[in-house]
Amino acid sequence: MALSHNTKLFGIDDAGIYKVLTDPAGAPPTYAGKVDIIGAQSMEMTLATDTKELRGDNTLLAADSILKDLTGKMLYGKLNFDVWAAMTTMAVTDSGTTPTQKAVMSLAQSDSPQYAKVEGQSKHVDYIVGDVHLLVPKLIPANFLGGFADENYKLQEFAFTAVPLIGTVTGGPANLWLQFVANETAVAIV
Repeated sequence: MALSHNTKLFGIDDAGIYKVLTDPAGAPPTYAGKVDIIGAQSMEMTLATDTKELRGDNTLLAADSILKDLTGKMLYGKLNFDVWAAMTTMAVTDSGTTPTQKAVMSLAQSDSPQYAKVEGQSKHVDYIVGDVHLLVPKLIPANFLGGFADENYKLQEFAFTAVPLIGTVTGGPANLWLQFVANETAVAIV
């Protein structure tokens, strides 16, 4: 019997982001190593369509839609310099020795957003020992939200726009934009 095509999704158990190194036509993309998104709280996606209507004689004659864009956002608990660095050309510099160690994340006007891949995992699904992964193989950041909050934890966030791959992932279609993967037995994000 095939794995069910529907399941509940409750919570996010793991998330990672990877800088896109190459995306060659006709070949699989390559990525830098995983950067854990610590304290992942949610990963949301919105698939928008562009719908056109043909009207005449005061009636709707036809309607057609195309996929327009895929946007999303990741909400997470801990500020992570490496997450920001995975999506930009900004620098993170470590210096000093205990007790004067320092880590500095610097954004210059000349820095720019970079392509990245993001993947989230939920183990709270209908498959008893399974999971569901949400994978965006290529995205460009739209904005970052960070800072402090008065008498509370400040949640961190980045929003993004997905971009179809030029290359082809192993076992996937050309121009992959988004992929949900349901596993009967849970598979860790690597």
